[in-house]
Amino acid sequence: QANPTDQTLKDFIIKELVEQDAKDHSQVAKTVSQLQQKFFQKDLKSIEDSVFLENYEQYGEDIGMILTMFMNLYVLNPGEGLILGANEPHAYVSGNLIECMATSDNVVRAGLTPKYKDVKTFISMITE
Repeated sequence: QANPTDQTLKDFIIKELVEQDAKDHSQVAKTVSQLQQKFFQKDLKSIEDSVFLENYEQYGEDIGMILTMFMNLYVLNPGEGLILGANEPHAYVSGNLIECMATSDNVVRAGLTPKYKDVKTFISMITE
């Protein structure tokens, strides 16, 4: 089985996000629920498992739960930082954080939030 390419991942994200408001979420919900059960039943949980379970408690079967499975997890110690390029999807999970960015108000959300999700803009950002 071939490894997914960046384009394969983008195609999946676009398909699911574009259709999220117009379709039955049963497949996404089923997948997220299965992952939750798998991680919950493990005796020795990785940091990724634990983060997934914590997010599941707050966001349930949100499509963003699947998106997090494709993201890198960084645990920062006090005084450490991380530099991300423009249009780089990221999520802040917990702790205290200062995010410095160029002057703008371009926060774009696509999941894991009760706030407005601007799917069209998010898709344009990841397909540039």
